[in-house]
Amino acid sequence: GLAEYYLGSAYRYGKGLPKNEAEAMRLFNLAVADGQAEAMVELGYMYRSGIGTAKDEKKAFTYFNRAANRKSRRGLRESGWMLCFGEGTTKSLKVGLDRLKEVAKKEDGLTEVYLGYIYETVASVRDPRAAARHYYKGLRLGEPWPVSRNAQAWNAATARELQQRLKNGGHYDGPIDGAIGPASVKAMKALCRCG
Repeated sequence: GLAEYYLGSAYRYGKGLPKNEAEAMRLFNLAVADGQAEAMVELGYMYRSGIGTAKDEKKAFTYFNRAANRKSRRGLRESGWMLCFGEGTTKSLKVGLDRLKEVAKKEDGLTEVYLGYIYETVASVRDPRAAARHYYKGLRLGEPWPVSRNAQAWNAATARELQQRLKNGGHYDGPIDGAIGPASVKAMKALCRCG
């Protein structure tokens, strides 16, 4: 169970042992057979990305969902994301958002960024203020993804809201123009303490 999960993680990430994705999968499967939710999450990541196996979003969702049913924070987050976009499963924005909001209560930076992206890009729930609020909180919790995002990918309304939040927080003194440039990136890095 737990020993197989830890040993599988060591092989998966090459920590203390040579990286060996096939052995990691074998060990994670043993841990899953013993009910280890975090091993389910690791298999979900491997199937979603095609690491050590063929890419299979349906299997990825199945493993994330099994972990979510055991109240794994990462399982809830990743299955919630996949539900929002119909990746490997039937799309259900409501159920996906409910899962993500449940995890966000636990101060999870990546979940906050996921919510920001959804409120920025999904037309049926688009809300630039909510998107900026979630991005800001994710950055405050140390999640660096918004820092590395392509400047042209930002929705201008969301970017303006985020710039205003960064300014209000004392991290940004540039214009509130909806264009994520070097000053906005520098402010995001200061907030997340990631560069």
